[in-house]
Amino acid sequence: MFAQADYELPAGLLLTAGASYNRQRYQIARVSSAATNPSGYVVTQDFRPQVSPRVALLKEITSQISTYASVSTGFSPPTEAELRPSDGSINRDLQPERGTSYEVGSRGTLLGGRLTFDLALFDFELRNTIVSRSDANGTQLFANSGDTHQRGAEVAASGWLWRPPTPSAAASPAAGLRVWGSYAYNHFRFGTYESATGQSFSGNHLTGTAPHTLSAGLDFSQQLGFYLSPTLSHQSTIPLNDANTDYAAGYWIFGSRAGWRRTLFGKLDLDLYAGADYSLGNDLNAFGGRYFQPAQGRNYYGGALVSWRLR
Repeated sequence: MFAQADYELPAGLLLTAGASYNRQRYQIARVSSAATNPSGYVVTQDFRPQVSPRVALLKEITSQISTYASVSTGFSPPTEAELRPSDGSINRDLQPERGTSYEVGSRGTLLGGRLTFDLALFDFELRNTIVSRSDANGTQLFANSGDTHQRGAEVAASGWLWRPPTPSAAASPAAGLRVWGSYAYNHFRFGTYESATGQSFSGNHLTGTAPHTLSAGLDFSQQLGFYLSPTLSHQSTIPLNDANTDYAAGYWIFGSRAGWRRTLFGKLDLDLYAGADYSLGNDLNAFGGRYFQPAQGRNYYGGALVSWRLR
């Protein structure tokens, strides 16, 4: 359940206050052990109800630029895949994550609407953080790791470099050339965290999180419906285990998608596309240092989207 109220205050301030009530129960029926337990059994996990309040304050500096500040809390119970990993066990000890988020920022448009920007500074304090690790068989298991401090900054901007002077009625409203980019700095650290073997990882970098990420691209489309979207992304080195003894090297990835979209006969929406991208993933806290698994290199794809409007 969720409720929210907005209040207009003097000096152009807008106050938003809300709260949610969360309750979740898992009920897992075990039928795979029929040989030893023909009647089966049912496991029920009932998490304690949580109330999560949120307060935000927004100030319009101009009609195009605003600033804001917010404080909110959150509740995230374990997923079914975390409670029942691929080895068939049921983790009755796993508890929900609970966090408090503090954020200030600004967003708006400049240059007559040609440039859009968004800037945010955040501090997310997470308790009972769920982390993953692999056993000798490669099974991914999950456990609560204590608390983490996730602080950082995010900035994003996009702007039109060129727009058609007089687009036709059939032209796409997004016709033109738009450039966009985003950058995030992540100062993510473990707080109080002691492993099952007694090792203290307090203050270490949060496993699997890159301190710097960057994405940028171009979106080009023209009045006949042809479009091209090249993208470039970067991720810096990533700690692969809680002890921070092994890291994955940083990398750059380039991808692109091109196609043709058009509305025919006023009702038929058609989109033909093709592209290339790259996939990469790491196993965190892998047993025996097996962090890197075989993966596809460059991927190529293509397809078509067809829809018919009834009205």
